[in-house]
Amino acid sequence: MGSKSFVFDFDGVLFDTAPECLRVAFDTASRQNHKWGFPQSWNPGQKISQDVLVPFLKNRAWVGPPWQYGPLLLEIFQGEISESREAFLAKAQTLRESFQGFEDSYFATRIELQKNTRLWLAEVKPYPEALAAFEAAKKRDLASILSTRDSDSISKIIQYFIDEPPDPRIILPRASKGTKSAVLEHWAAPLKIARSNVVFIDDYVEHLLPAHRDGFNCRWASWGYTQPEDLDLCTQSGIRVLTQRTLLDEVQKEVSV
Repeated sequence: MGSKSFVFDFDGVLFDTAPECLRVAFDTASRQNHKWGFPQSWNPGQKISQDVLVPFLKNRAWVGPPWQYGPLLLEIFQGEISESREAFLAKAQTLRESFQGFEDSYFATRIELQKNTRLWLAEVKPYPEALAAFEAAKKRDLASILSTRDSDSISKIIQYFIDEPPDPRIILPRASKGTKSAVLEHWAAPLKIARSNVVFIDDYVEHLLPAHRDGFNCRWASWGYTQPEDLDLCTQSGIRVLTQRTLLDEVQKEVSV
């Protein structure tokens, strides 16, 4: 048994789910156009135009909890996209009350989309070496998942791509309301796992920085939903930068002990 426990983020680390998130967010916005301030011409299920698709995929990294997809889509529609993540998050916070209920509607829309498994999972693509690293750690009971995504869709996606349903115990409680660092501590403390032995892999720097300050062994997934300035933040903070290959190599070395 190795000495480390690997905790993987899901979206942007194990799977590229940005197109799926856009589909769900767009359909959520379209179903209540007037409530959220979106154009009447937007309709659920329609082909999403390039002028929405391109900036959404470019700035997907700005979004934390799913309600923030609403402000991002609104910026795209209005043609007033923020200049930075910090500017977007500040603006989104001022709109939070306006988008009350968006997150619940988002999850309801995702459940509806999941009824057609083929269409839903056509929007999801695995990161091969990262997924191989997860599988290798999982076989040695050294893998967990910590994500803002709901556990039901996590289980369905993993089962579809690796043909085996995950043990629900390895999916830690969603961190949409508290910090991921707090969830890690709540999980690790009863198991008596030292923070330094928890390897936390995430592509979202805003999740990594608090966990790093709290003593967890953080790694930045450079292949995920990242921004150029994220590399500088990780370098300055002493957070190790990973490629999919270096992650796979580290896990394989650990599980061979």
